[in-house]
Amino acid sequence: MKIIERIHNLPLQLKLPLLISIAVVLSGLSIYFVITVQYKQAVIAEAVNHLVTIRENRIRDIRLHLQQQMYNLDTLAAQPVIKRALIEYKPADFGSSITSLSYLKADKLLGSYLSYYRQRSRYYDMFLISPGGDIFYTLAKESDLGTNLVRGRYRDTQLAKVFHHASFMLQPQISAIAYYAPSTKAARFMITPVFDHGKVIGFVAIQINILALNEVITSLIGLKRTGEVVAGILQSKGSALLVAPLRHNPLAAMNQTIKLGSERARPLQRALQGRVGNASAIDYHGIKVEAAWGYVPEINLGVVVKIDRDELLQPVAAMQRAVIIIVVLILAFTILAAAALSRRITIPIIALKTITTRYAKGQFDLRSTLDRHDEIGQLAAAFNMMADHIKKYHNQINRKNKELKTYGDQLEQRVQERTATLTAANEEIKSFAYIVSHDLRSPLVNMRGFTGELDYALKEITKKIEPLQSGLKEHDRQEMQRLIEEDIPESMQFITSSVEKMDHMLSAILTLSRLGGRKLKIEPVDLHALCDNILASLSYQIEQSQTKITLGDLPVIENDRMVMDQIMGNLIGNAIKYLHPDHPGRIKIYSVSSDTGITISVRDNGHGILPQEEEKVFQIFRRGVHQDVEGEGMGLPYVQTLVRAQGGSIGFEAAPDYGTIFSIFLPLQHQGVGI
Repeated sequence: MKIIERIHNLPLQLKLPLLISIAVVLSGLSIYFVITVQYKQAVIAEAVNHLVTIRENRIRDIRLHLQQQMYNLDTLAAQPVIKRALIEYKPADFGSSITSLSYLKADKLLGSYLSYYRQRSRYYDMFLISPGGDIFYTLAKESDLGTNLVRGRYRDTQLAKVFHHASFMLQPQISAIAYYAPSTKAARFMITPVFDHGKVIGFVAIQINILALNEVITSLIGLKRTGEVVAGILQSKGSALLVAPLRHNPLAAMNQTIKLGSERARPLQRALQGRVGNASAIDYHGIKVEAAWGYVPEINLGVVVKIDRDELLQPVAAMQRAVIIIVVLILAFTILAAAALSRRITIPIIALKTITTRYAKGQFDLRSTLDRHDEIGQLAAAFNMMADHIKKYHNQINRKNKELKTYGDQLEQRVQERTATLTAANEEIKSFAYIVSHDLRSPLVNMRGFTGELDYALKEITKKIEPLQSGLKEHDRQEMQRLIEEDIPESMQFITSSVEKMDHMLSAILTLSRLGGRKLKIEPVDLHALCDNILASLSYQIEQSQTKITLGDLPVIENDRMVMDQIMGNLIGNAIKYLHPDHPGRIKIYSVSSDTGITISVRDNGHGILPQEEEKVFQIFRRGVHQDVEGEGMGLPYVQTLVRAQGGSIGFEAAPDYGTIFSIFLPLQHQGVGI
């Protein structure tokens, strides 16, 4: 807000170029934002689509590679020489060395053929396995030769697992990539059953060199400078083992693991869960990348294709720099143009301002000499016309001021006279109220005294006539007894109560007349504590009426403590007196402060006020239709007098049987006011 205010207070010669420059900057920023954001989104979307395409191509190439190898294996299994070797295998000739009869027969029959086939297909090893699981022939002649895949020491290897699956399903099987102890390296196996006249006579298996698979996986075609393919298999203990080299780590294959569950492993973890997708991610180096992942279920392989976001966004950065340069050039041109335009507009305005200032100081004969046909010229002509009219009106105003001064002196004298008259009348009213209350109290005192004398005389008469009652007739005696014991005492009681009531009314009038004779003693008054004290004194009535009282936000104000005690005491007392007997009472006391004063409200759910009684609320000795409520009808007149004496006001909102809200307004400036 301060910056806006400072700009608003700048001269027009500076404000106009500044506002135009701000508009250009905001427009440039908007264009910058729209262009760069949309371009950035387009670049990322294109990169993601490219990564998804590469992912699909890699997974497709891996599957084609597997299908080709499986096709080669099926072709090998269909060779007559393979079938002959499996048919001639005899368990009795089975041994665990290359000197066993089974091995020698097989090697003689197909050794050179399989060696050539392995070299051409780039297999690591080839196996002939009996239906019972005996490995009776291998080309690599490693420690698995002569072992049994069902009972032997390699029964938990991937080769043994795919043998069991192929034996059960009688279909070709592919193993996952895993460490194979006889070869002391990672291996993947394919196995297929060999049939002769519909009967399984054995199995042919190949151990595949994962280097050929890695050539398919790690192809960097289309991955620019930072892209790479990460392929891994699930290991135990929540980690993934990379099966192919990385672009930045050629030795990662079967050596590097990634811990699953972390932010950096999320793409590979999702791939190993069998999901297919893409998203922004953090790679194993902690670098932000765009990644697309998929799964090759045949070998339980997760594949992630990724590329660094920084490389993707290089065109965006170049675009941002170009947009910034364009915006800066436009801003510079705009500032120069705005300065020239501002000078053309403001120079005549400044000249007109100078003439206006001199005119305002009393040089009424000055006129503008601008000769232009635009809005500024029209403004100068309007100024000249205005100056002519002002000069004319100035002369008329001078004449009127002289006349008004004469009338003002006369009016001030009349106001002083009226004020003196009202002050004297007010004093007379106060004196009259005092005289009436004082002079009428003397006859009342006499009446109270003579009533006592009459009571004493009645008792004496009663004693005197008791001996005489025996001589009266029964009717006369009863009549006299009624007069002495009932009628005369009842009449005296009426006189006594009327005298007391008149005395209370005179005291109330005298109190009301004295309210103007006291000067306010201003001090801090805590309204919350004041109301707490008043409620404590009314605790019995509150408990009897089962009233719940809520105190709102009541601040500390500057006022007369005694006056506020009388005001709030009367308002709260009236609220309790006029509660409805048919339901529990609810009273809320709250305030609202403003720049001119404070409004204090007392709200109840009592009888309310009838419409025909609203005009009589603040009249003395009036208590409405509820005459059974104790009081003299002076509480609200007291409050009205005390509030008005401070320059305040009192009002109410009421509805029959719904309660009443009495509100008083006290102005901030009331120090020194007499009440």
